Amino acid sequence: TTTTSSKDYASVQATSEPFYTMEAIPDTTVEEALNILRFMIRSGVKPNAVTVSTVVNAMGRCSSAPRVKDAIALVDKLERSNMVVFRGYSYARVATELVRTCGWGNDIRNVILSFRRFNKQQLEPDLIAVNAFLDACCRCDRGDLAMESYRYYFEPTTSAKIEEDAPPPRLQADVITYSTLIT
Repeated sequence: TTTTSSKDYASVQATSEPFYTMEAIPDTTVEEALNILRFMIRSGVKPNAVTVSTVVNAMGRCSSAPRVKDAIALVDKLERSNMVVFRGYSYARVATELVRTCGWGNDIRNVILSFRRFNKQQLEPDLIAVNAFLDACCRCDRGDLAMESYRYYFEPTTSAKIEEDAPPPRLQADVITYSTLIT
């Protein structure tokens, strides 16, 4: 018998696997996680990107309905208060979880706004973030946007198809990329 642990989440995130098989989390468990986060902050312990992204992920998997607005409000509040300073990889991790959560909530507007957080931080989204965006677009019935984004990130530019010294595609697609687009 296999059990799921928080270590499993970290390994899944690191390999960029989609969360298709992840089960819903009871609302009471999400509330407990939020209470622990509040207690942690009141105790003077600053949450890091792993803590925040884990809570955002749980909010996206609430059994009653994804808590998209609450997840966005949480991240925005932590950013504004400077309680958590997200930079580089840590920012990408949290923004990626927001994209996933918005996708689970079938909220394409906030999927796009969450993905744009990379630009605001002058970060180029990595493969995990782009795959999460493609998945969220597909969940929101926006396969057209997923394909447009696929072409932008994974296909050579028009000039690259013509000129030998033109830049290569921005990212290299993996099996997750293609599996997401197939579904």
